[in-house]
Amino acid sequence: MKTAMVDNVKDAQAGRREAETPVVAAAAGPLGWWARAKDFLVKVREEVGRVSWPTQREVQATTIVVIAFSLIMGIYLFAVDAAFNKLVEWIFRRFGGAA
Repeated sequence: MKTAMVDNVKDAQAGRREAETPVVAAAAGPLGWWARAKDFLVKVREEVGRVSWPTQREVQATTIVVIAFSLIMGIYLFAVDAAFNKLVEWIFRRFGGAA
């Protein structure tokens, strides 16, 4: 009883009008896969309908931010790699002989 109450509260918090009905007991078992698959696809379609899709302008803006951040991080990592490379070469020349 307590579990059903918790499920109803979760459904209400998630903005659902009522708890979704489970697949009928006859559909359970290895031969009920078609009913379960159909139920799954119906729920997927409902969920996709609830998605708030970004506008084209938002997609362009976030794409530009991602590209700029990737370039900045690439340059930064290149600089760090070059610095460590010079440091390691110096250490080998200083303490290890020929590099």
